Amino acid sequence: MLVLCAGLVAPRAVTSDDSADGSGIPTITTMLHPGWNMVGWVGSPTHVADLYDSIPTLKQAWRWDAELQEYQLLPQTSSRSLEPLLAGNGLWLNVSGNAPVEWKRSVADDGALLELRAGRNLVGWTGRDGMPIEDAVARFGDDAIEQLWSWNAEAQQYRLYHPGAITNSLTELNRGDAILATLSRDGRWWQPGTGRPEFVFKGDIPTAFQERFTWEMERIITFFAERYGVEPPEFSILLDPDSPWSAASSADTIWLNVVSASSRYTLVRWYFSMLRSHFDQVRTPFEDRIGSPFWLSVGVPEYAAGVYRQHIERRTYDDIRATRLAGVSQVVPETVDLREWAPAWARDVGALAVEWLVGRVAASASGTNFAPLEPGGLDLQEGSDAFIEYFRPQRTAVTWEDAFEIVFGMTVTDFYDAFRKYFAALREQP
Repeated sequence: MLVLCAGLVAPRAVTSDDSADGSGIPTITTMLHPGWNMVGWVGSPTHVADLYDSIPTLKQAWRWDAELQEYQLLPQTSSRSLEPLLAGNGLWLNVSGNAPVEWKRSVADDGALLELRAGRNLVGWTGRDGMPIEDAVARFGDDAIEQLWSWNAEAQQYRLYHPGAITNSLTELNRGDAILATLSRDGRWWQPGTGRPEFVFKGDIPTAFQERFTWEMERIITFFAERYGVEPPEFSILLDPDSPWSAASSADTIWLNVVSASSRYTLVRWYFSMLRSHFDQVRTPFEDRIGSPFWLSVGVPEYAAGVYRQHIERRTYDDIRATRLAGVSQVVPETVDLREWAPAWARDVGALAVEWLVGRVAASASGTNFAPLEPGGLDLQEGSDAFIEYFRPQRTAVTWEDAFEIVFGMTVTDFYDAFRKYFAALREQP
């Protein structure tokens, strides 16, 4: 919907809870000025023709192809086969007329995982209003950001953000804004949107604890989205101080008591346990990894928690391994048999096994000799998603053993033999 606004100064995009037709779909209002406007698409997937229908004064629309590093014209007569507008797309809109107009548009509450490329990127912002630009882009690091620009449509000029500058004219982002980002390397950018997860706090839980818990959970989601490309499904987190169990999860819910919720690494374990059921979008009866051994089922979430710990605490993978090994050295028998059912040490030893498997896959992919006992020999695993890939559908896999061999590149029998020797050598190290 467009409203003529002669003589008005462009306000921040306004978010409302109801659409113009009373449907209850959230909307934002963006001021479009005659000339060029740079905006972010924050709605559901939409055909280009519908964009022109919603803005009668729109003369041209352009978006940026980061792969080709060139602009793409989106003509009004675009075929429906043209890739639709997606949340997180940045757009240049050339608008005719003599006065600003208000463009009221719906907002999807889903987040957006954006794949950014070294060079120039034009992207939209789907997050909350008033986000300080330093906070929004902190995950890239100052060394990756060369320059960021937004566009002042009223003045028809850029606003600039440059890391380390004394002053910047680009200081914050609002939902529906767009930025031109020049980066020195590729990267993913998770923008959380407004709709998920749903946090449910029962009983008398202090507000400060709720805020800290919410912040930590959102940081965990961002980490796995940006490092491994894992977008969160729709799910709820229920925090109940009177819960009879410490923690549990299903395909769409995580239950925690206050003690469990106080540990960020417990959050990771149960978040990842919940995620596993969503890795394979289309399952067959043989592709849900039913029958996976206990050490693998509990070792993978523990391994994920260790990867997150390495990231947060800036520790080496050798340190993480040493911590695990110290924790189980008094309870693990001299000879480890991973085929034992549900031993008390399965989680930590299972994580050591997953770590070994992921490191081996990463070494093979890079053509590097796999030497996990050498200092820094585990560092190759950084970014490898083999522990996630195992739970995704493998077209030729009928059993979990088949999937194991496809993903990890060795038979289960060979792995058990190799890991037994590796674990024994670990225990002999000073």
